[in-house]
Amino acid sequence: MRVKTATGSTGGTRRAQHLSARAVCALCAPLILPLALAGCNAPTPTGWESLGDANVMIGLSMARDPKIPQLLYVGMSNGQIYRIRIESHGASPGTGVPNGASVPALISDPSHEGTLWAGTDHGVYVTRDYGTTWRAIGRGLPGDDVVDALALAPATGGTAPLYAGTEQHGAYLSLDGGSTWTAANAGLPSQADVYGLTIDGGTIFASLVGGGVYASTDGAATWAARGTGLPAGSDTFAVIGSAAPAPAATATTSSTTPDTQASPTATVAPAPARAASALLYAGTSKGAFTSRDAGQTWTPAGLAGSRVLALAADPVHPGVLYAGTDSDVFTTVDGGQHWQSVAPGLGHQVAALAVLPGQKAGQSIVFAAAGRIYRYPPQVGGGGSPLGAGLSIAVFLILVVITYLYMRRSRRILDSMTPSSQRRRDPGGPPETTDPANAASQNGHGPGAARRGRADI
Repeated sequence: MRVKTATGSTGGTRRAQHLSARAVCALCAPLILPLALAGCNAPTPTGWESLGDANVMIGLSMARDPKIPQLLYVGMSNGQIYRIRIESHGASPGTGVPNGASVPALISDPSHEGTLWAGTDHGVYVTRDYGTTWRAIGRGLPGDDVVDALALAPATGGTAPLYAGTEQHGAYLSLDGGSTWTAANAGLPSQADVYGLTIDGGTIFASLVGGGVYASTDGAATWAARGTGLPAGSDTFAVIGSAAPAPAATATTSSTTPDTQASPTATVAPAPARAASALLYAGTSKGAFTSRDAGQTWTPAGLAGSRVLALAADPVHPGVLYAGTDSDVFTTVDGGQHWQSVAPGLGHQVAALAVLPGQKAGQSIVFAAAGRIYRYPPQVGGGGSPLGAGLSIAVFLILVVITYLYMRRSRRILDSMTPSSQRRRDPGGPPETTDPANAASQNGHGPGAARRGRADI
């Protein structure tokens, strides 16, 4: 005798459940692909996008192009000078400086398009074609020293004064674009290790390893210590000027940039001398410090216990400053009262920082030379290392396999729960007979019953 359920035949109920399970899988499966692909294009877990291979690209210095706001130059430990556009996913190398010299210093010329100087452990080099080729210059510099810092004063009608800081021989001055140099150490400690040079207003600031901060107001003819408030004997790595904190600032920069292949000898109007900044920051081996009196006195400004190796001001948002340490990049909007990580977990020593205007109004892009070259936020569709993308693809494949196995297993379970007579019979076929002579075929024991039953489902 055939047994009926309250809602209809047992076969109809099982078939409905089977179809329901298959429908759920069919609906869920398409969701897996977009999620997996999104993971492939997502930022790395730290939020930073890597722009190169750590084995060959070790960034040491950075310089923004003064005429092309969204172009950045990066000096490497292997002598290469890379060019990075914010809309790209990588870095384009030029020919690099000869001898594979490391490049701890870069400075661009705002008065001559495509002109930059590179300070290296083999002297100074210059390019006049946006870093495509480099030429050695620097007669008068000590041949056995490293040029760790470069600074260019605003042009005032003639050739702009160019300053160099060395590791063992103090400061040097060039009045002919770097071709010849003379020592400019009056007032500096003997064998001063000048790690950084900054020009703010009419003052040149020298950051000394083990010597605090020195300043010159007469074009490096003489120097005087300005380290009141800095920890005695601490290393100073950078000094930078910043506008007074302005959280509500809405300054923006156009995303339109000129062609990088413009004439390398084109001359533009000299940059006017910039007024002295309302606030100075110093990055030291004991944290960050600020000064509101042109560097005469300094007060602690957070990041205590960290070595602040690099500083960069935001060109889009006045008053916003970034600081690179031994393991992270931090930002402040209130003069150093509070700092927060730009993106957690960078985990590498930051040798240089740069901030460029983004393609969107009000957007800033942070670049860090931290072993590799990193940027934040990542380029849309970029971000993520090859390892991260590989993991996302692996997760996608695993989800596909799991979905397939689930569908197979669900089908087998449902088939085993459905009476064989219901699996065999076509719902639209003739009414079932109870003739004992046909009982064997009705119960799935007749020849080919299993094959027909599978085909009907």
